[in-house]
Amino acid sequence: MKHTSSWIQLSMAVMVAIALQTPAVANAQGANPVGFGLFAGGSIPIGDFGNIGGTGWHAGGLVDWKSPLFPVGIRGDLAYHKFGSKNNFTPEWINGTLNIVWSFPTASESVFTPYLIGGGGFYNKRGSCTNCGTKGGVDGGAGLSVPLSGFGSLIEARYHLIFDSQAGTSKSSFIAISAGIIFR
Repeated sequence: MKHTSSWIQLSMAVMVAIALQTPAVANAQGANPVGFGLFAGGSIPIGDFGNIGGTGWHAGGLVDWKSPLFPVGIRGDLAYHKFGSKNNFTPEWINGTLNIVWSFPTASESVFTPYLIGGGGFYNKRGSCTNCGTKGGVDGGAGLSVPLSGFGSLIEARYHLIFDSQAGTSKSSFIAISAGIIFR
């Protein structure tokens, strides 16, 4: 008898939890989970890479998918980075990355949503270099997204580590600070 009442209590608790979540889930399902966007910002070389390239800029595009029920999404980025010239060398990278985005749960009246982003991809080194070509790499960082009417905005910082074995540097790394917009 005690076992049966435990199941009834558990069932009631689950039904109440589902009933309380239904408006939020219905709201979340009304939003388009796929977004397209543009971003731009500064690219700052660090470590050994800072010895051969100066602070530069980047611009790119993204495709974003947000789960309507979970705080985890997927984002693909394609970006062009042009660094400042040092010693008659101007490094350039074109990168394509696939990332997991984990959004922190926030109250519905919150103005912004913080998130963590991380993943990896391919980085193509361009310019007048002896070791140009495509390399693998990883990236990770954090950002804030702000939903606006019909679109959203983002600001984020990401660390990029490229597996590059060029003379004088074992790995190229830089920080990209970006601002952008996402249309849903």
